[in-house]
Formats: sequence, structure tokens, C-alpha cells
Amino acid sequence: MSDSSRQPSSSSSPPQGWLRYAGLAGQFLGIIGLGLWLGRWLDGRIGWQGPWLTLGLPLLLLVGLLVQLVRETGSKN
Repeated sequence: MSDSSRQPSSSSSPPQGWLRYAGLAGQFLGIIGLGLWLGRWLDGRIGWQGPWLTLGLPLLLLVGLLVQLVRETGSKN
């Protein structure tokens, strides 16, 4: 068989290899950046003495992302 007779892979299949992990790294960086920006903004608006939302919001968003990751990669019964 020649290579031209091979069917192209479907576009609905999940990304393979390093591309999948590059996307995951982008999600983590985006979540951390969004959490830091939003936390700083909310801390300024509320006027608290410490950076509580600047520290807590990114951590909360990371936990949510990790929970989503575990659910996606869990066993499919």
C-alpha cells in the first residue's frame, strides 16, 4: 500500500504527545495569571490589609483545574 491510500486522522481525536502538555501548561499559566490579576484588583477594591485574595484566588483556581484534569484523565468505565 502506498502512503496516499492512508486515511487522514480525524480532527476530533485528542492532541497527542507534547502538544497536549503544551496546552496544559498554557492553561496553568493562564489560570495563575488571571487569579493574580483578579486577586490584586479585588484586594484593592475591598481594601483588606493583606493580599488575601491575591494569594487565595490563584490557589483556588489551580485546585479547580487539577480536579478537572483528574476527572478528564480518570478511567472511563
